[in-house]
Amino acid sequence: MNYDTLLTMITLFFLLLSARAMTRYRKKYNRCQKTCSRLSADNEHLLEQCRKLQERITQNDSFSENLSRAEQKTKFQSPSIDNQPASTTNPPERYRYIQRLSENGMGSRQIADILMISIEETEQLLTLSQLCRHE
Repeated sequence: MNYDTLLTMITLFFLLLSARAMTRYRKKYNRCQKTCSRLSADNEHLLEQCRKLQERITQNDSFSENLSRAEQKTKFQSPSIDNQPASTTNPPERYRYIQRLSENGMGSRQIADILMISIEETEQLLTLSQLCRHE
């Protein structure tokens, strides 16, 4: 074997080793690219979920603020129970009219005709006026 043949064989051997190493590195590179792509997709999915959660938190905060404002408005608009007059006030005027007409001997039909209300309403008001009288 001469020197040139030996040099050619050694060169071919190193070329084969280099080719084999390149193939291994190419496979590793492809696996890394696939993993990177998968992680990127997972990252996008997680970012989308994060955006949705932030949107829900914002909506909940907005709802809480609106609810708080509504509660405050209700407090300001509705009169306090402490400020309302005691229950010893006189019965409403309509009860007094019906009570007087009933005491004068008028029936529910006659009272209904005079006040221009239904007989059922007249009977209910008569009952309520009697309850007011007993209290």
